[in-house]
Amino acid sequence: MRKDGSERKLSDGKDILAGIDFDSPDYDFEKLTDAQKKVLMAESDKWIADHTFNVTVTTIYTTKTLDSKTKELQVETIYQSNDSRFKEMFESDVISEVNCYPIESNEKQVYFEDQLLSLEEDVSLTNVNKEMVVMASPSDPYKWWKYYTYPQHMWYIISGVCVRKDPINMIWDNTSSSLVKNNILAGAGNWTGVVTVEYRYEILDRNGI
Repeated sequence: MRKDGSERKLSDGKDILAGIDFDSPDYDFEKLTDAQKKVLMAESDKWIADHTFNVTVTTIYTTKTLDSKTKELQVETIYQSNDSRFKEMFESDVISEVNCYPIESNEKQVYFEDQLLSLEEDVSLTNVNKEMVVMASPSDPYKWWKYYTYPQHMWYIISGVCVRKDPINMIWDNTSSSLVKNNILAGAGNWTGVVTVEYRYEILDRNGI
């Protein structure tokens, strides 16, 4: 008997999950027995626990005027943890990345994630937060199709490390973020938005991220 109460072995000693091809397109979590589901959900919970870290997330926003037509938003993101598991998994206790986004000079504000920044003059702003974050390497992904837990999440890739972000609410297929924004604004009556800049997020499938 496992500590979580889920029994992996059958009475004849065979693995309760033996013979299941989790990567088959015909695999269906809902067709499993309750005992098999229980084992898989315990496995899912353990994966999440093993990949959850207490981190300090530092985000540095810097706006710069490049020329008469273009400004730039520079975003430096730093994940740091004192957890020994973090350093063992990612071979460092600090993971960081800098991304730059060009913005037309006539824009007065830019919205990035949950941060509204003025573009009237060049500024720098630093946010520091303590967070519990699920992180993994691309070679060790969360195999959601195996467990089919709800909701599914977006993932942000920073220096080759996958960071779980917000749950997925809706997906537009084969389109661009600017087209999605224009469609939302067009159907929102008198509501107008400032220019929006975002990280590029990924989703997991059987082929990886």
